[in-house]
Amino acid sequence: MFAPDGFYTRLADRVLAALPWRYRVRRRGHALCTLLRELAAGLDPVAYAKLAQNPIRDGLLRLRFPPFLADVLDSGAIFGARQILGALNRDHLTTTLTAVIPLVCPDVEQCPTRGEVLKTYASPMLADRLHAVTAGAR
Repeated sequence: MFAPDGFYTRLADRVLAALPWRYRVRRRGHALCTLLRELAAGLDPVAYAKLAQNPIRDGLLRLRFPPFLADVLDSGAIFGARQILGALNRDHLTTTLTAVIPLVCPDVEQCPTRGEVLKTYASPMLADRLHAVTAGAR
């Protein structure tokens, strides 16, 4: 799952490659970790459903995703050739954003999102959800 050429590792690499400089220095390097956690926690099902027919990038921008992250998630290399936001399961997106945090974090031991991420990883159903996301993304 977290193999060097696996889905989450490739996604983390793409996010880090597109990451604007300001996210690297804010909050002692943890601005991206915090952003990903806030986006994952704040994906409102009603707002997501209302934007389901929008193109992925446009829908993510309207959900307050920063442009660099919307571009990465909209690229066909991540979730395949999905054209509208509704084709991307909201729960899969939430799981993906949370799963990538430890891979992009500069220091997991000092990360402000560490507690929330560990709770997520301690969930008994997480392994099944992570595998479901990667299976659906190929």
